[in-house]
Amino acid sequence: MKFLVEVSLEAQQDLKSGDAIDINLLEVGDKLKVRAKSSGKGFAGTVKRWNFTIGPKAHGSKNHRIPGSIGGGTGQSKVFKGQKMGGHMGDAWVTVKNLEVMFVDIEKNLVALKGPVPGKRKILFFYKQPNVKRRNEEW
Repeated sequence: MKFLVEVSLEAQQDLKSGDAIDINLLEVGDKLKVRAKSSGKGFAGTVKRWNFTIGPKAHGSKNHRIPGSIGGGTGQSKVFKGQKMGGHMGDAWVTVKNLEVMFVDIEKNLVALKGPVPGKRKILFFYKQPNVKRRNEEW
């Protein structure tokens, strides 16, 4: 067993505590919502994290990868909330919608999805079949 996870289900399904949930319910062509942890990048500067442009590299310039001004000099004289700066990047829960099931192998417990599945290889991810659009859905 690779992962052991507790999952809450609706009461109408006939599963007991401790039952294994496998991929028998999936078929080729189904659309899924996939939720997983994105790959962590550690501390990232503004160029990598927010796609800031770099400064000139020649003619005596020293601002190669610095973000530039972060606040006003006169008047407000403060850094506004939400200012894009360097910091921790990645390693967060990400949901990708409408991934199509391309291949299901029940014996080997494999699923092939078409689209960008978040995270690194061999990670745990959760999937949900989006049958109805709900406004206040948890994820």
